[in-house]
Parts: sequence; structure tokens; C-alpha cells
Amino acid sequence: MNHKSSNLIRVFLLCAVITWTIAGCGGGVKKEEQVSRSTVTYENLPPGALPDVPAELGGEGFTGEGWLSNDDYIPSGDPRGKVGGSITWAIFEFPSTLRTNGKDANSQFVRLIGGMVYQSLIGNHATTLEFVPNLATHWKVSEDFRTYWFRINPNARFSDGSRLTSEDVIASWKLQVDPGILAPYTNMIWSQFEEPIAESPYIVRIHAKELNWKFFLYFGGMYILPGKYIGSILFYNRDIMESTDLALRIQKAADPLSEYVKDEIPAEKIQLLEDWDGTTEPSYDVRSVLLHGFNRAMQGELIYNAERFANLDTTGELFDEIKSNPEDFELVKLNKKLLEYAYPGNFAESKSPSVMTGADYMKVYQFKMPPGTGQYILEEKDIKKGRSLTIRRRDDYWDENNPLDKGTGNFERLKFSVVNDERLTFEKFKKGEYDFYLVGRAQWWKEECDFENVQRGLVQKRKIFNDEPQGVSGFVFNMRKPPFNDKRMRQAFTYLFNRQKLINQLFFNEYIHTDSYYPGSVYENPDNPKYRYNPDKAVKLLEECGWKERNKEGLLVNDSGEILDLTISYSAISFERILTVYQEDLAKVGIKINLKRSQGSTLFKMVNERKFKLYFMSWGGLLFPNPENDVSSWTADPDNTNNLSGIKNARIDKLINEYNVCFDQQKRIEMIREIDSILMQEMTFALGWYAPNQRILYWNRFGHPDFYLSRYGDWRSVIGYWWVDEAKEAKLKEAKKDKSIQLEVGPIQIHYWEEYTKEHGAGGELKGM
Repeated sequence: MNHKSSNLIRVFLLCAVITWTIAGCGGGVKKEEQVSRSTVTYENLPPGALPDVPAELGGEGFTGEGWLSNDDYIPSGDPRGKVGGSITWAIFEFPSTLRTNGKDANSQFVRLIGGMVYQSLIGNHATTLEFVPNLATHWKVSEDFRTYWFRINPNARFSDGSRLTSEDVIASWKLQVDPGILAPYTNMIWSQFEEPIAESPYIVRIHAKELNWKFFLYFGGMYILPGKYIGSILFYNRDIMESTDLALRIQKAADPLSEYVKDEIPAEKIQLLEDWDGTTEPSYDVRSVLLHGFNRAMQGELIYNAERFANLDTTGELFDEIKSNPEDFELVKLNKKLLEYAYPGNFAESKSPSVMTGADYMKVYQFKMPPGTGQYILEEKDIKKGRSLTIRRRDDYWDENNPLDKGTGNFERLKFSVVNDERLTFEKFKKGEYDFYLVGRAQWWKEECDFENVQRGLVQKRKIFNDEPQGVSGFVFNMRKPPFNDKRMRQAFTYLFNRQKLINQLFFNEYIHTDSYYPGSVYENPDNPKYRYNPDKAVKLLEECGWKERNKEGLLVNDSGEILDLTISYSAISFERILTVYQEDLAKVGIKINLKRSQGSTLFKMVNERKFKLYFMSWGGLLFPNPENDVSSWTADPDNTNNLSGIKNARIDKLINEYNVCFDQQKRIEMIREIDSILMQEMTFALGWYAPNQRILYWNRFGHPDFYLSRYGDWRSVIGYWWVDEAKEAKLKEAKKDKSIQLEVGPIQIHYWEEYTKEHGAGGELKGM
């Protein structure tokens, strides 16, 4: 994984995540298997820029004078890292989509895959947070911080071999604002930019309608997808093969069809074509004018008629042939075929079958991915829906030899297999079938993670402390409907949540109470109240809400004789032990709780559509909070936003507006602390717990940096920074055969980043804005 891409920039984006149980299959057992890279290249373009683009417009010879860049940062990968080998993981369930945009695309696992297959214009260094180049080599920002320019690397190529240009950036933005992707918050965020302008194939200009310090991060961190696969433009500059003949025919309106296409070109653009002298190859801008006319023609009326195609007798036959096949008969598709037929040799075969709307994208790419520019590729043949995904390292990656990427993206192949039983996953790991296991249960960590292979060093055991932003977990209350539209009910259910019992009895004191919506960070308000189990206070609050009496079954009833009866849905069977404790404590005061197990994808949909009253939710943390996504009033009513509770608060809205335009980090901290205080008062969650570390087990066949996981990262850092160590793998194989062999047992606790902070100071502040 390119360490510059979206591994870190993701923390600035809309990051709702679901909890996954992660392990890795292999354990060194399948070493003999041949691991191959993947090549899916349809175009064979030489490196470098389009020859007709001058240096001042980002072409060859571009100096970057007056622009910002960064090419002297310290690589975050370990130079000992070696490319090769494979790793196979177990995931709890198959993702509900493989799309990186739109409804249901904001899961942790989809973000992981997206960061491997796609790249953004710029990234942030994994340790220092300074901006670093990615698809863009340079960038600049206007004095009012509302206009940004990015210069695209002319060497950048998609996995189908096609060139990345400004058109792809524009198409990627258009997808974000399309209502058809069913993601209202995404639409809102990206609609705050005006449509990007291509100043050249390699320079794109973006203007924000409003001032917001996060907007540069958002646009710079957007995944860039290929426009010809996801856009509404059918022909692109890259599709023109013979431009001189094509330009002459349109310029002179040499035939009725060319005259029609020319009429589709707006007056302000036609002058470029008219000024072209016809003796030199048309420039990029002239070709863009031609394409404007062709694309408008394709998306308008039916272009076929006898007059326009009088000299092409067989087009009538072509039209009849397509018309006779309802599956192929589509106006845009037909017009495109007619144009390609009428201008033979002028166009390369285009891969865009039709206008791709947001709704089309949702259907077409539900379980496949358009080509990306990243180090890895996910092909349709490697997607076994409901069972597994295999991601392969490309052997034609455009930035393969970048020395600043040394030590990153080392695995040739990564296979993710579905194992929806946590105990089965753990047992298979211990038998050597899995490479890696993320130990989610504290009891297992304490009682079951010192088995023989751990003691002999064949399996390594680590508890890693770093600065990963802590998310929020707990029972979220749906405040839109009874009973939790009453704050007193939310307080009562919070007082009945005995977290200390769970921490002591089930979690072996491995966790800490969460008393903030920004726990363990500078944004946590130190004056927040500390809610603890108190059934007496809960009973008084329930009485105030009208739940005073009990029926003969011991259940609370109100004046209408209704019982307090709620259902909590969940997916992981291991979570039953936690829910059962809460169920029992609620039963003691007369509240009936029904536990219902469902598929994770079903629950994800249910929660996004607000079809719940009480639900245990886990969110990933953000290095830079984005409260607008989670708690702004306008996100309370639409489905598919992160405002699950439905909170609406005028003071929070005012603080969010101030926060968005504040460029002072300390002031932003103060604003978030006040928001934190309000949320604690409103009781949108019965907050849970968190661990300031990550617990892992892995078979001793890997090399890794001394820090194990990046400063702000989680288990996904393994994919970015680790590698197969052939010497360790050989020793592991021998030790499996000979039980007398003892391998090195490393330290259990890793405090690398704590020591780093002591020496270098606390991080968490952007550099280079």
C-alpha cells in the first residue's frame, strides 16, 4: 500500500466503521504455492506527459515555481522490507458493497480496500502529518484559502493502462455530488465545491463556495476513479486516435453529420476550433472542443437519419440490428456506435457503454471495482461473493520505483476469507491455518494466549500502544421516537449500563470507561460528568416518565397498561455475553429486553434507515474531528447519515459553523470540548469503553518496522508496512517439525510511539496548510 495515499488521509473523511474480526490464513503452510502479481493493462502508453502540453500547463519541463510540494520527507516504510509472499486474513463477514462511494460504502473494510486500489491527489505523512505528493506532484492555495490547484503527475496510470488527467478528477467529483449514490452527507460536502475546472490535462482548479479549513483536506484526499468508467462523458481525449482528420471534418462541417456535431459546440468554445490552422496536430484544447460536440450529440436526440448518413448505406442496417436487441438498444449507446462507424479510424474503442449516473454506478459497481491507480488490484475473478476476496499487487504499477515508497506495500497477494465464528477463527489460527489474529476478547488475551506455540516463539504476542484516535462505542438512543425522545429515559438506561461489572468480570480490566465522545484525545472535555451504574437513580427517572408500577410478571407498565419492551439486534454471537449482562440488569427494574441476532449487512441497513430504538454501535476515531458529519441538525432527519441518534441542537450547529472556518488548532480544541460537553448532557449514547492499545497474535514469519503499527494507525498498518521474512519463515517451518526448537520470544508490550512522543512532542497538528 502506498504510504502516501489514503491510509492516513482517511481520518479526515466520513469514517463510520463497523467492527470486524480479523485474522490471517496461512501460518507458513502454503509457502510452496506460486504467488503471482496481476497485470490488467489494455492500453500501452509510454511514461510521461502528452507531448502537446506545455511546461507551464503541467507538461514536460514543469518546474513548480510558485507551487508547493514535498519530496524531502523521511520515508515511513522500513528499508528492510522486501516485496514477496502472501498473507491471508479472516474477516467476520463479507462487505455489503465493494463501492468506495455512496450508500453503505463507509465501512472500515471497504476503506481498507479502497486505499489499496485507489489513490488521492495528496496524502499526509504517517508520522508528521505533513502534506506529501501522491497523484499530484504539486499544489497551491489562494490567499483566501478557497481556491486550490493541483498538478497531476503525468506518469500516473490506471491499472487498465490509461492516462490519468484532470477529466478523471472532475468525473470523481461529479460522482460525489450525484444524488443517485444515496449518500446525502457526501452530496452536501462535495456540493460545497464548484465544478472543478481543467486548466490543462494536468492542472485542475477547485473553488470552494464557502470557507472551511477541512475542504483542502477533503478534495486532496478524494479517491480518483477513471472517468471513462464512472463518468457521464462518453468520449475522452484519450479516445481520439486520428485527431487531424477529425478536426478538419468538424471544422469544415464536411458532411451533414459533422455539421450537426459542430452545431452542438457552444459559441464560446467553437472559436478555438475555428482558429486552428489545420496544418498542425490539434492541441489538447482543440480536441476537447471536438469531444464537447460529440458528447452533447450522443446525449441528445437520435443522430441517425437518412440525410446525415446518406453516404453510409449500412448504418441503417446497424440501426436495425441494434434496435432488434432490446438489451443493447439505448440512445446513447446507439449514437456512440453510429459515431464510431461514421468516423472509422478516428476513435479508439471506448470502454464507457453509456452515461454512468450515480444510480448506475450503485448497480454496476456493487460488487466490483473500476480500475485504480494504486499498487493493488481487485479483479472480478478474485471476488467470491460471500466467501472471499483476493487482492494482488500489480507488476505494472506506475510509481513502482519511487524510492520514497521503499518498504511499503510488500505483500504480493492478500486474501480475505469470511469466517463468521470468532471462536472457530481463533482455534484455526492456533492450529497454524491463519497468519494473524486481532485479539478482540480480553478474556482470551488473558487466559488463552499463552499456549505452547507462544511460549516457544512460533507465535508472537504483542500489545501495541500508539496514538490511534479512539472511536466511540456504546448504546445509541434513537431520539426521534419514544421512549428515547425523553432525555430522562436515556439517562435511566445509561445508569443501568453496568460497565464496571463488564470491565471487571468480562474484560479483565483491559479497558477504560468512555466518558467522552472524543476519548483519550486533546478534544475530550475534562469536566464531563462520569456516569456510573446507579439503579436507584434509574428507577426514579423511570417513575418520572410514568413507569411506576409492575404487572404480575414483574414488568414495568405505564398508565395505559403498556410494558416497557425493547429489542436489541446484534450480529456477532460473542457479543451475546455483553448484551446478556445488560438484559439482566434491565430486567431487575422491570424492563424487558429481547435479543435478536441478524446478519451484519442487514443490521447496517436497519441502522442507516433508523429502524431501531436501541443499538450498540462502534465508530472509528478521527484524528481531526468532524462533528458536522455526526451531530449537525440537518443530518438528523435523512437516512444514511452518521447522526444515528437524531440530535438537533442550535448551540452545536453554531459551534460547528465556527469550527469549520477556524484555522487555529487550539481554538478548535476548545470548540470540540464544548460540543463534547453538550453531547454528554444530551445523552445521545450510553457510552461504553475503549482500550488504549491493540492486541495481536501472529505467526513468526514476518518482518516489520520497530514501531509495528503506524503512529495513528490500526491493524491495517500490517498490510502497509510488514513483509514476509524468508529466514524467519524457514526457521518457523523447521520449528513446526521439531518441537525441541525454541524461537525468540519478543517483548509483549510495545511502547515505541510513547517514547517517540517524549522525544519529539505530541503530534496531531497539520503541517503545511
